[in-house]
Amino acid sequence: MNGEESQFEIPRNIDRYVAMLSRVYEREGQRQLQELLVNSRIRVHEQWSSDNWDGGTYGHALYMTVSEHLFSFSLQQKNELEEKIREDLNKIKSVQNEFLAKVFLEVEMPREGDWRE
Repeated sequence: MNGEESQFEIPRNIDRYVAMLSRVYEREGQRQLQELLVNSRIRVHEQWSSDNWDGGTYGHALYMTVSEHLFSFSLQQKNELEEKIREDLNKIKSVQNEFLAKVFLEVEMPREGDWRE
């Protein structure tokens, strides 16, 4: 987010939704999902999608950047994890005319000088 107050509820409260989902995953014993939520740096792309139905419906994209050691799953698993997190976050929140359209898991790029050969 860019530091300005969002006009949308989901981006404004995303940290609360993620924390809530983390607690759900902890109770359910879904350790990998919980670790991703707890250890990711998140940002939201507001209005990633939209339509004009019912006064406008807006989909946001959630980017979750994780360290390389947490990014230790197959590409198929990556797609499944992204979809699971998206679905579960949409179940937790109840905001009219807003939803999470997409979740992206990204690997944190090493800082300059941290590259290993």
